[in-house]
Formats: sequence, structure tokens, C-alpha cells
Amino acid sequence: MKKYFSSTIFSFFLFLSAAQSQSVASFINEVNYLASNPTGRGFEIAGEAGSSLDGWSAVVYNLDGTVSLVESLGNQVIPSQQNGYGTIWYDVDQNSNGGGIALIDPNGGVEQFISFGGAGALTAVEGAANGLTAQFIGVQLLNNHSLQLTGTGLSYLDFVWALPGHSTRDGVNLNQILGLIPPVILAATNAQNETGTASQFTDFQKLNQNSNQPFELIVYPNPVADRLQVRLVDGRAKSTPVQLIDFNGRLISSTVLNEGAASAEVDMSQLPAGQYLVRFDGISKVILKQ
Repeated sequence: MKKYFSSTIFSFFLFLSAAQSQSVASFINEVNYLASNPTGRGFEIAGEAGSSLDGWSAVVYNLDGTVSLVESLGNQVIPSQQNGYGTIWYDVDQNSNGGGIALIDPNGGVEQFISFGGAGALTAVEGAANGLTAQFIGVQLLNNHSLQLTGTGLSYLDFVWALPGHSTRDGVNLNQILGLIPPVILAATNAQNETGTASQFTDFQKLNQNSNQPFELIVYPNPVADRLQVRLVDGRAKSTPVQLIDFNGRLISSTVLNEGAASAEVDMSQLPAGQYLVRFDGISKVILKQ
């Protein structure tokens, strides 16, 4: 037992040291393309505080994959808003039916390419992202809501595009914590030291000393072949979605547990084999799909 805790703590601090020593790339953190006032439309960049966006640009795409405009992000420096990270909002008029945005680094590389609304997973036919297919992040339903990343982490892939929430321009998104190691990393470190297999990942609630969740999240079977059962113990849902996320950070499905519900079923029969993350109200669990 003593050896187990020593190994876990060593692995955790080794990862923490490596993460803090590397510069984290900036990423698109929020998009509003549907604001009734065109000047309210735009997107937000998040990243490590003090990072300069000099030389960065964003290519805005039409629904047909052609370039609408190229926006220079200017000589901006990301402010410190949370745990040494922050956000900057850019007002950019966009098609109210949707489109896409490619984030371009100073060397001309495509750092991120997303699409939204009626564009679906559009493919660029010109510009910096020519020939690339965007990651589709969803549809905005209300003017005062926006598409935004949620979760905890240090870089883009630590977060997931969630259901549209109230716009938080020039600020950290709702249900988002920037600058902390994501829950799945802590769970993976613990599980691999204990068993060496990915199928035994530990509940993040038990690892996070600041957690005050009044329930336990149980998922089974794990590994799963077709239908995953999700059950809550000693607590009731409050119209909170159970999210199924792949390891590229994409939201695969979202099943809402209504007030008083204690269980839900997630259909995974059509998904490829691999690892997936089940997230509910701050608790995350890793699932193996056979």
C-alpha cells in the first residue's frame, strides 16, 4: 500500500512538472454567430496568461467552404483571469446560419478548425484550411447563448463543446476551469499504478479533495459492447446531462436525467472500439468500448 501511494504521487508530480514547463497553445473557446446585433457576434480565444497573439489570425468560412474574411488577432496578450489563464473576445460578424473558423498560428499552420450551425462538418475549399474538414461543434439556439467549451484542463483537448449556454464574452465560460490538470489525467494516473489496465479507472470524485458532490456515479458494464447503464447513488439529478465524450474531446451524445431520475441508458452500439469519457455534474469516468 505504501509503495502504491508513493508511485501515484511521483507520477502525478512528474506530469504536473512537465505540463507547467510547456507553453500551451491558444484555442477558440466560445463562438456566438447568432446575436441579433451583428456587432455582438464573434469568438473568444483562451490560453495561458501572458501569451502574445501577435502574428495569429482567424479565417472565417462561409457555409460552402469559401473564405468570408481573415481576421488578424493583433498584438494582444492574454490576461490572467483564472489559475494563470485567460480569454480575449473578438467581434467578428458572421453568417447567422453558421459557418466555420480556422485558427492560424504565426507560422501559417492550422491550429484549430471548427464549424457550426447549418454548415455541418464543412470542408474548406480555399484559404489556410483548404482541403481540411472542420470539427462540427453544434448549433446555437438563442441570441444570448453561445457555443462554448466546458470542463477542466490546460489545453483544447481537455475540454468539450457543450450544449449552448449563456454568453460569457471576455470571461471564463460557465462550467469551465482553466489551468488545472483535467480529472481524467488524475484518474488515469491512479488506475494505471494500481492495475496497469485502462478499464479500472477510479472515480474522480474520490481523488479530488475539494469535491462535495452528494452522489456516486456508477457505470456498467465496463468494458461495454452496446448499451451502457449509468446510475446515481445517494443523490438526485437536476436536469443535468450525462455526456459521452470521445478522447478527441468531441461530444458524442448528451442524455438528460430529469429531476428525481436515478438511471439512464447510453447506446454505444454504433461507436468504434476505444476509450470514451462519461461525465456528469463534475464527475468523470473512462469507459472501454469493445
